[in-house]
Amino acid sequence: DWRKHCNFERNYELGIWTNYPNNRQKVVKRMQKYLLTGNSGTIGQHMSSFESSQRFDLSSEHEIESWCNKVEIKNKNLVHLAAIVGASQVDKDPEYARKVNVRGSEQLAQIAFSKGVNKFFFASTAHVYKHSSHALSEKTLKIPQNLYAEMKLEAEEKILEIFKFNLHKLVIFRIFSVLDFDSRPGTLGGIIKQAIYEKRQISIKNALDKRDFMTPKTIAQTIEKCVSNDIDGGIY
Repeated sequence: DWRKHCNFERNYELGIWTNYPNNRQKVVKRMQKYLLTGNSGTIGQHMSSFESSQRFDLSSEHEIESWCNKVEIKNKNLVHLAAIVGASQVDKDPEYARKVNVRGSEQLAQIAFSKGVNKFFFASTAHVYKHSSHALSEKTLKIPQNLYAEMKLEAEEKILEIFKFNLHKLVIFRIFSVLDFDSRPGTLGGIIKQAIYEKRQISIKNALDKRDFMTPKTIAQTIEKCVSNDIDGGIY
């Protein structure tokens, strides 16, 4: 559980304890800066401590390479959030979505690895898992539920191949359901907002599912805690 790993839910000030003979002192560390893609997205707009984030087209090999040459990647952390997100958005243009979500992510990871990135953080989705009546974990069987999840899992596999001898440098977040009233159309939050403010009749699929919902802001803050706490490489 990546939230517990980072102690975010305790809402504590990032720091370490140092013991002295007669007192206990907390040494506070600054939030670590990082490189970021997708700063204008649902989660990315809530990220605050990034060092550099410039808009570029992830479907363009040239633009990806150009961005990577403009920033200093060596020994830096790179948080990759940019993507075509959600099944409905992917289904509108699957070919373009694949260029962004799979090929673009693979190329970015490959260049970052070759340039000596400290850690590569990749935002995936928990929809890669099979439906289950039990609580899901990282060991749950992976059967993607839609084309969006298929692409994310394919991207995971390609990035894992790149870092296979340096897995300590790779962190994959399989983020579950995001819910907030500033969510975009097509998301659960957006649909509920339409029902309330536009008085539209809506239909919600899988309404009996039991899920952990997190706001985009909570996810963004948790990711930043993971970066600053130098979370171990792995899938969370």
